[in-house]
Amino acid sequence: MGTLSKGLGACGGYLAGNKPLIEYLKYTLPGFIFSVGLSPALAAAALESIRMIRKDNSPVRQLQENIRCFVSKAKGMGFNLCKAGESAIVPILIGKDDCAFALSAALLERGIFVPPAVYPAVPINTARLRFCLTSCHTGDQIEHTLEALQELADTMNIALPG
Repeated sequence: MGTLSKGLGACGGYLAGNKPLIEYLKYTLPGFIFSVGLSPALAAAALESIRMIRKDNSPVRQLQENIRCFVSKAKGMGFNLCKAGESAIVPILIGKDDCAFALSAALLERGIFVPPAVYPAVPINTARLRFCLTSCHTGDQIEHTLEALQELADTMNIALPG
């Protein structure tokens, strides 16, 4: 099972397995009953992404470095990363939904787009901001973003869970 949106910049996902397993899943999982096949344009975009990565994976290595940098700095500042692993989407726990919305809006005013994840996508009082890292981000941008989050939380009297 994998995603084409987060990993390859397309949309959709896939399941791989033997024919009996796929047939069983296709007709029993609720998510597949009303789903449609992947469009040719999205399949082509995903395939081209794979070709590009095979040809030059330096953007992947840079993304991995940016993830390590973000996670290290965020943990060093005491942010709760919700047990996130090494992923290009890193959540930071905020707590209440209204606080997540307020911080997201305040960051956007500073030119930093960070969407909130709130109930029912996450349990009540575990709202978070979802930081989406790319290979194009710089260390300075990562540091600036985390400092802006801390500054805004302090200014807005939002106590972030550690």
